[in-house]
Amino acid sequence: MKKSLLAIFLIFAMAVFSMNSAWAVDGGAMDGAFGAASSAYVQEHANTGVSDNGEGSKDLECFLPEYANSFSGCIFCPMFEKIYAAAQIASRSAAKLLGGPFANLLVIGIALFIAFHTLKLVTSFSQTDSKKYIQTIGVQFFKMMTAFLLLKNLGELYNLVINPLLDSGLEMGSAMIGGSTGTSSAQGTTTLGFSGSIGAKLVAFVELCQKSLAQICALGRYFLCLSWADRHWWFIPNFPLLFNGIILVVLSFFIILSFGFLLIDAVIQMSIVGSLVPLAVASWPFKITSKPFVKPVWGMFVGVFLTFAFAGVTVSVVKNLVVSSIKLREGGEGNATQRSFDELYKYLSQGQKLEDVLNELDVNMTSVMITLACAVIAWRLCGKIDDLVGKFDGDSHLKIGSGLGETAASVAKSLGKTAAQGAAKVGTGVKNAGKKSIKRAWDKITS
Repeated sequence: MKKSLLAIFLIFAMAVFSMNSAWAVDGGAMDGAFGAASSAYVQEHANTGVSDNGEGSKDLECFLPEYANSFSGCIFCPMFEKIYAAAQIASRSAAKLLGGPFANLLVIGIALFIAFHTLKLVTSFSQTDSKKYIQTIGVQFFKMMTAFLLLKNLGELYNLVINPLLDSGLEMGSAMIGGSTGTSSAQGTTTLGFSGSIGAKLVAFVELCQKSLAQICALGRYFLCLSWADRHWWFIPNFPLLFNGIILVVLSFFIILSFGFLLIDAVIQMSIVGSLVPLAVASWPFKITSKPFVKPVWGMFVGVFLTFAFAGVTVSVVKNLVVSSIKLREGGEGNATQRSFDELYKYLSQGQKLEDVLNELDVNMTSVMITLACAVIAWRLCGKIDDLVGKFDGDSHLKIGSGLGETAASVAKSLGKTAAQGAAKVGTGVKNAGKKSIKRAWDKITS
């Protein structure tokens, strides 16, 4: 019973929040999100989007860019900066402290290897053994010399292989979202450990993901405002717009949190694998050490690359998926057509009058059910990024933050189940109370 009351209270609080969002738009954070151009546009159209429904009600302001601009700043960026700084320190310290000793260890190793195979050849010499001896010594000597040179020049390994791999993952993820990290890597410079430009791109990528997902929340708040602008009898909102708005706001909130935890896993993984690079290089020439050390380290780097890339793909898919049931009829005439998220968002950000927007949007209860189904699919898709990355990196990536995301998902699922049960109990109670009232009224009439 307590859980049912709690769920009903949460639903009521969400309705109150949507009503408050409709009556007043928070424009106090205009300086952080989309820059001075958006702020000037908002000031230019400050009086647009105001509607009076003719019943003496309070005017409403529903202006989509102001909802978007209220999401200023980056929630997880300071955390990512600290974790990446730790990853940089780990990679640089490991390269400085372990590169030289491991290189010297390789010299001893190649000497022992040559001595062992030479002694083995002397004890049983034949023409076939001599050819095999030369081949074995040649291949092993080449591998050990390559590892030796890499250990003496780990900055080149980072500059030519590791940093470009991470950089391309961030660039690919940003391109899939439709943005840019805004920084360029320095070419021709050798960096020992992870470069500073990777850290700048990482923070820019996290902020880009948050802003893109915050646009879903802004669109949801805009629909909530429209639902109260199109209300009837003072207090009955437009339910299709109301439910669509609630779905988008709740979904965006949970996805923003889950993406933060997912990317935190990738950066923590970078800090761990960065300290293991010298060990992986020194282990590469030997078969007995290559498999347990080199493969997991390389798999973790590939996992970080794929996490960044798949994160961008997922954000793009989620944005277009959640508006797949919302159609638009420009000018209020003709057939309603489906738009991509960016097209719909850009069109609704132009500051039209609310009457025109309500006439152009084609939203009904069927679209609510489709939006709810798409939201469930989008949430499940976000939860499968870890599994997809595990298919390629041998399941060597961490699952620290994503585990917290799964916990949040289970809490959300529990709340949804409790809310459904509470609504069912309330409906049964109303039904029984109605039957009793009708029965008492009938008894009074017939008595």
